[in-house]
Amino acid sequence: MREVIEKAIGALRDRIDGASDRELAVTLLTTIAIVGLLVAFCTYLFPHPEGTDFVLPTILFCIAIVGGIVLWLRWESVGWPVIRLCTLFGAALITAVMISVPDRTAAYLAYYVWLGIFAFYFLRPAWALATAAWIAALYAIPVALDAPAGAIELWINGAATVLGVGMIVLALRTRIDGLVRSLESAAATDDLTGLPNRKFGILLPDADTQEATAVANRLRAAIEEEFADSPLALLASIRVATSSGHETSSEDLLAEADAALYVAKRRGGGHVFAAGWRSTVDEPAREPAGAPAVF
Repeated sequence: MREVIEKAIGALRDRIDGASDRELAVTLLTTIAIVGLLVAFCTYLFPHPEGTDFVLPTILFCIAIVGGIVLWLRWESVGWPVIRLCTLFGAALITAVMISVPDRTAAYLAYYVWLGIFAFYFLRPAWALATAAWIAALYAIPVALDAPAGAIELWINGAATVLGVGMIVLALRTRIDGLVRSLESAAATDDLTGLPNRKFGILLPDADTQEATAVANRLRAAIEEEFADSPLALLASIRVATSSGHETSSEDLLAEADAALYVAKRRGGGHVFAAGWRSTVDEPAREPAGAPAVF
């Protein structure tokens, strides 16, 4: 059992790493659906009030689990319209469960909150607010059918909880997006002049890989020599990428340089590495003259 759980967690981690917002939304939505419904099945083991309808929830649970598995397998192609519809369907499913179990209206409110958090984090504010309104309208049905003491207060508190938690999540997401944009701007804009700039970057026109590598090695050696007597030695890892011709874009050139930098860092620092996974310390490959190099 432990191995199965570890493999499941590992698969989820591998999928989340590097996923886009849409792919992450599909992954988390299907995970919530599958895990949440399996937990709901486990609640069948506990005593339920007289008159509980197990047939309808079971059918809906099975449909939702199958749908979740399909979405999990096709996560790369699922679009935002499907994600929004699944969120609305999830709220309807929770409502059906509330109606099927008498006197348990408040017990399943947490599932509404899960959907509210998801909607306000991943969906646009207008859609998130629409989802919260949809949940509030649906929640009124089981509250009215159960008619507990303080029904109106119960409904207001439930709807306010979904909206309040969602607004907090939206504020945090907005804050995070602002910080990310600030970092992106700082990385692409010169602090002094405000002009567009690609920082820790040097362009060497008419230089091939060997010539660019020689410059990079001299720069690396100068940095290490400068800090050789300091309490904390400083090692420099430099990546080199060379254009093979005019068809290579600046974005492709920088992407190749970034990939080479990761290799240089994994080797422990103090390395110069060329794009294409070739060591530039031993035998750097020569590119045609006249092509620009960047590091």
